[in-house]
Amino acid sequence: MIETIAALLNEWNKSTDSRQKLQHTYAFGGAIVLVIAGVVGLVNYQLGQLFLTIALVMIAIFFINAIIWALLTAFVLLRLNAKARARKR
Repeated sequence: MIETIAALLNEWNKSTDSRQKLQHTYAFGGAIVLVIAGVVGLVNYQLGQLFLTIALVMIAIFFINAIIWALLTAFVLLRLNAKARARKR
């Protein structure tokens, strides 16, 4: 079991870049904290609300980061790549 998890993490590390890893971490972390908030909320309402707030902040950061990444790619990185290709010709 541990070897399988290690192999999956190793493959994930090789196949994704740092931005994708960051996005995966925010999404997975937000989902885990959301589940923890639900379980803790059954026992302690105030603490569950605190965990819910943390989960919502993580999910909001995920979406903000995705939008900024898409805008940066569309308006800056693609144009820089096109200019670099034009210079090589």
